Amino acid sequence: MIFETHIPSAPLSKYIESMVFYADYFPEYFLEKLLPDGSIYLLIDFKDEPKKCFHSNDFTEFESFTKSYVSGQHKGFIYIESTNDSSMMVVQFKAGGASPFFDCPISEMNECVRHSEYYFGDDLNNLRDELKQIDDVSAKFQRMEQFLLDRLHPTDENTPLELILDLLKNKPFQITTRELAETAGISQKHLISLFDRHVGLTPKALTRIFRFQQVIQQVEQQETIDWLQIATDCGYYDQSHFVKDFYAFSGINPSQYPEARGEYLNYIPVRD
Repeated sequence: MIFETHIPSAPLSKYIESMVFYADYFPEYFLEKLLPDGSIYLLIDFKDEPKKCFHSNDFTEFESFTKSYVSGQHKGFIYIESTNDSSMMVVQFKAGGASPFFDCPISEMNECVRHSEYYFGDDLNNLRDELKQIDDVSAKFQRMEQFLLDRLHPTDENTPLELILDLLKNKPFQITTRELAETAGISQKHLISLFDRHVGLTPKALTRIFRFQQVIQQVEQQETIDWLQIATDCGYYDQSHFVKDFYAFSGINPSQYPEARGEYLNYIPVRD
């Protein structure tokens, strides 16, 4: 299997967490549960067979996607199909980072996976055709960067969000929406408007996701997991609050997570 991660250079590094390319992927399971992380994803699928995104726990309701598509922010987990011999390029936008590349309020992308034509017309599928002809992975990343640079339209209005999002990500349980607005020197109404246009999820919803992300990142760093200590460190006011939030974002209880988790953060294989 080929699996390479690329961190773009400035100015894209301000908006994009990473790019990933993988090929020759043969999973031992048929589904993956993707956990919410506050990011928006742009996906280019180099295989022609459609991939399914499921909307029900019994896997009877789904949408099929081909070529390229965009996954907006989700408040809970979603199921995606794992197919043999997969090959994809994935761009992960930072929270608040997708706005300069899209012409719509980012909140319109919430809870949605859409074909790229909805946002880019034929441009991304034409890029897909180009990338398929490039053998060198580094050159694929360079071409992807150029496509994004051509789409980049930063706005001054987005500036206060840098401070706000840094505060949310680093201290997601210690700051309220009112305190965020005061720190940024804007009204709460203006703050909510900024999040609607440039981030997608509300400050409260994103705070809960960032706190959940702190939990699973702590789990990755510990050989012996102390759930009570993790819950306390991440600002949950009691154990039931912690378990309820964890279940809402993962569909399982914390005690089940260490055995259920996959090879990559935020992906849980579904083997049955």
